[in-house]
Amino acid sequence: MAALVRVTPTGTSTWMSMTPMETESQELGCRHAVGQVVIMGLGMGWAAANAALRPEVTRVTVIEKDPEVIEFVRQSAVFAQLPSEVAARITVLNDDAFTYIPDQPADTLMADIWLPLFGADRDEEVRRMHANTGGRRVYFWGQEMVIAHRARLAGLPLDTATVAQLVADMRLPLIGPGERPDYPELIQTAAARWLKPANTPQPA
Repeated sequence: MAALVRVTPTGTSTWMSMTPMETESQELGCRHAVGQVVIMGLGMGWAAANAALRPEVTRVTVIEKDPEVIEFVRQSAVFAQLPSEVAARITVLNDDAFTYIPDQPADTLMADIWLPLFGADRDEEVRRMHANTGGRRVYFWGQEMVIAHRARLAGLPLDTATVAQLVADMRLPLIGPGERPDYPELIQTAAARWLKPANTPQPA
């Protein structure tokens, strides 16, 4: 298994890895990426490569704040292993996900800049990115955990109506509900495995 690990004086942390969870948690966004794609966070290049492989995608712009990550992927020659016409679609920029504005609105925005998988208020940060990029469709890492978390807090079943309402409340054109009729079931399965009880504070 490939993993990107950062070593600091206080210890080590895994920045990205090629575990099934890592790839499956980004697969939906990659599968439905179209047109001009903006990806926030380079990681090991998996999402960028798989989005660029789609014939419906014309360009992939990756925004990465850390120059060391960019250099790692360059030295690893990840994109050089793709067909030349696919690799030519990918551009990596050393920039900030919260301030980057593309030269034209994105058709697809994919955001993956956080650790860990769950972040209760992550959609607020994605709305900042969405406002700058104008993404027609959006997928962010861990969005299923946010939906499941809010359903638990409200005591609501994870059914189609609940998911539709919670997605509407996020005010983001999320990839997922319209593409997968079984999206509520997928959220339930993922949440049962990855959303720990500690992530869901109980009402006072």
